[in-house]
Amino acid sequence: MDAVALMGKIVLETAEETKDNDSLGCAKLVVFCNAPDDNPFMAGAFHGVTEADAIINVGVSGPGVVKRAIETARGKDFEVLCETIKKTAFKITRVGQLVAQEASKRLNIPFGIIDLSLAPTPAIGDSVAEILEEIGLERVGAPGTTAALALLNDQVKREELWLYPM
Repeated sequence: MDAVALMGKIVLETAEETKDNDSLGCAKLVVFCNAPDDNPFMAGAFHGVTEADAIINVGVSGPGVVKRAIETARGKDFEVLCETIKKTAFKITRVGQLVAQEASKRLNIPFGIIDLSLAPTPAIGDSVAEILEEIGLERVGAPGTTAALALLNDQVKREELWLYPM
């Protein structure tokens, strides 16, 4: 509970320090309790007994790139669509891996993990919803949304098997 109280104070201090910018600092601060080790899905710092003192972890944002790649498969069959997603995810992740490995070598800090995120950003054209509609969904939320999202996630996960074989 002491840690909760301390983080509450830090959130308030962050808001105060960024008050001239709508207190945006505290809106960007994320605090987790009992987060699982080696979490690839959150950009940020993870500290604890199971984490290295210093490590290079990379998150790559990919919705815009995936959407543009899928546009090239428009009108083609389902297998081409799946292969396009899978190959694009592999290429994006591979570039991130190469950058991380080079940073790791130059900084003499171990390379940890890489994560391809399809989470939307505020940038126009960087939306997972647009990807789903490009796949063929009439509109996000319409029947088939869950299936289209499952397809997308499945193909992205298959890319990870290429990059990190068991």
